[in-house]
Amino acid sequence: MVITMSNVGEINSTVLQSANLNSITSIESNNAGITRIAENAFGSFPHLQSLVLDNNMLSQINPSWFRSPTVLSELKVAGNRIEDLNESALHGLTNLTKLSLENNQIQTIHPNSFRSQSLLADLDLSENRMTWMSPQIFNSLRSLRFIRLDQNPWNCSCDAKDFITALKDLKRRNKLNESMGVTCESPPRLKDQPVWDVSVCPASAPTQTPSETPTTSTAKTVTAAPLKPSSKSQTSSQSRPTYPPPTASSLSATLSSSETSVETKPPDAPTPSSTGTHVTVMTSSVTQSSNNSGVFISSSPFFNF
Repeated sequence: MVITMSNVGEINSTVLQSANLNSITSIESNNAGITRIAENAFGSFPHLQSLVLDNNMLSQINPSWFRSPTVLSELKVAGNRIEDLNESALHGLTNLTKLSLENNQIQTIHPNSFRSQSLLADLDLSENRMTWMSPQIFNSLRSLRFIRLDQNPWNCSCDAKDFITALKDLKRRNKLNESMGVTCESPPRLKDQPVWDVSVCPASAPTQTPSETPTTSTAKTVTAAPLKPSSKSQTSSQSRPTYPPPTASSLSATLSSSETSVETKPPDAPTPSSTGTHVTVMTSSVTQSSNNSGVFISSSPFFNF
């Protein structure tokens, strides 16, 4: 059935309802100004196999349009305003064998958009705005006979190497129609070159992690200059005090004397690590002999602290 209309706008759920339409298997309504189709709008066509709605203003496809979506085998919506195919756009259209989406504004297609289209043989996605497609899409199309992908601004950079590899496989199996029109848009150096003819980027070399250079703790050795005794300490340690000869009056007493000198660190000398103040003690004693015949002088050794 060919429906000739113009400036239709929305097709609601009642405008095409009639018991006399049960036998209709094909509907075509091109250039009719259709902007939207309500749920179950084609509910009166349980045997609808082909729907052609080219050059309208539709922005989406919805399987809820149909009473029996599993019956539809051909869907053509070329020249509309569809921008993407989400995961549920074709859900339930399991008997679809031909799908035409050329000359829309499609930028993205969900990887699972064609998951239930195991019988889809002819797919036209030409003249859209796609730059990349997931290779998973092609894996779902197990019955694919040919596909058109020409007139899209394909990205041929290294980021798209999986897509390029999948496209090369389609070309090798003669499933890519109008293959000369499947060209790169970017990067600039590959512009207008067939996508299936570009070199796939080599696998990048593993990034070499710079080895960590162990931090060497350098101990700075400080050699202290030998401690120079002061002139005062030299005099104390080298010169022993002299005593006058004992007299008879002093023999009755035991004389003892001690002299202690303290050696202080010169202002410019380094501080020793093991000692603080260096003390030199010298002791001497004079003892009367038991027989008063003389004096014995004894000196104790120096003690260093």
